[in-house]
Amino acid sequence: MTWDNNYHKKYLLREENGELFSDLVELHILELNKVLTGRRVDEWIRLFNVETEEDLEMLETMTRNPGILEAVKEVRHMSLGKWARARYDEHMKMVRDQNARDAYVRDEGINIGVEQERNRLANLIARMNAEGDEDQVTRLQDPEFVQEMLKKYDL
Repeated sequence: MTWDNNYHKKYLLREENGELFSDLVELHILELNKVLTGRRVDEWIRLFNVETEEDLEMLETMTRNPGILEAVKEVRHMSLGKWARARYDEHMKMVRDQNARDAYVRDEGINIGVEQERNRLANLIARMNAEGDEDQVTRLQDPEFVQEMLKKYDL
């Protein structure tokens, strides 16, 4: 592609005025036939150049990069036979489904806790108004004062 020694090029999307469009989109071009010079991207080039299972195993033992290790797992997955790939896909679907259930339960628990705290504060404000402390309601932005009032009104 190019005659220079730079085998990794990164391109960013920019607006017509030169302003960066997004720092979430990058295009990386790797020239796989160049001599590697010990840069961080070299492991990715080695992964793309893997030809045998032994090459894959050697790369896996050499690297500590979690992205490379995940990619090695995916390469192995793609190399599985039809039956084994179906079993692996089924297992991964179960894992993703469990993660989604866990995230839903966590989020629902947070939402319930937030709603309970809102109700508790609403009850506190109502009690303060009923007991003649309505002039103190504006101080409820102070967490220590909130705790003090919750104790006072036994809420």
